[in-house]
Amino acid sequence: MVNVWYVGSERQALLRQTKLPRDRWLHADLFRAYRTVSYYSCTHRCEGRGILASSFFFDRDIPDRRSFQKLFSTIARDLVRFDDNFAAHISLILENDRSLASACRSRQFDKHILEPACRHRIGTPAVIVIDALDEGCDLETLEILRDQVPKLPGTFRFFVTSRPLDDVITDLSDPGHVYHREIDIRGEKNQRDIVVYFLDRLHYISSWRRLDPDWAGIQ
Repeated sequence: MVNVWYVGSERQALLRQTKLPRDRWLHADLFRAYRTVSYYSCTHRCEGRGILASSFFFDRDIPDRRSFQKLFSTIARDLVRFDDNFAAHISLILENDRSLASACRSRQFDKHILEPACRHRIGTPAVIVIDALDEGCDLETLEILRDQVPKLPGTFRFFVTSRPLDDVITDLSDPGHVYHREIDIRGEKNQRDIVVYFLDRLHYISSWRRLDPDWAGIQ
């Protein structure tokens, strides 16, 4: 099963103002390949429309990507591209308090993202994509998505993919600012998407390794 979480300041504003095709925004439970397709599809579409503020993927097999420590600092780093005042504000904060780099996530979110975002409003939609939340989240991160994200200006959108773990379901299913969607990755249409993804990856490998185009077989 695939689950989708749209997290914003207000659920109705999120659905009304975000014009991206929602039927392509997914997050996967059993099958990493489909989650990867959804992650790159979403980031590609948002980037093409100039509204991708940041993207971050967790991966339990990569040391730097299985920890939540870099999540909000990475988002803050990416957000400075949107506004010079935003960048100056974060630089000043880090100059005055270097301990923020190793602070708890709630303090990092408050100082790196919430405070500058409320003081220097970004005039365009800012979509933040977080992939495979289940592979690197903890209760504090979930609490931030549940309780702190609604305090951001209404232009902010979080698109989160995750397996349906109990903690994730419990914290993100009920809040009014979260829109949750499940998609069956075994459905015919989604299976075709997975096949297209694998064929593309196999073609890339064959080109990179200079292999015969049919080296992997028709299957």
